[in-house]
Amino acid sequence: MKLKRYLGIGLALVALLGGALLGVALWFGTGKSGLDWAVGEAARRSAGRLVFEGASGSLAGKMHVARITYADEGWQVVAD
Repeated sequence: MKLKRYLGIGLALVALLGGALLGVALWFGTGKSGLDWAVGEAARRSAGRLVFEGASGSLAGKMHVARITYADEGWQVVAD
C-alpha cells in the first residue's frame, strides 16, 4: 500500500513539473521576452558584430526586425 501511495505522489510531482516546464516554454516562446533573449544572445555570441534594431513580436509567432546589421573587418552588411 505504501508503494502505491509513493508512486502516486511521484507521478503527480512529475506531472506538475512537466506542466510547469510546458507553461514556461509557452510563455517564453510567445512573449517578447523570448525574442529579446534570442536577439541579445545572437549579438553576444557574435561579439557585437551582429546588431538587431527594432525587434518586435515573438519567437513562436510573427516577428519584425526594423534593421539587421553585420559588420566585420572593414565591411558591413545592412538589411533594412
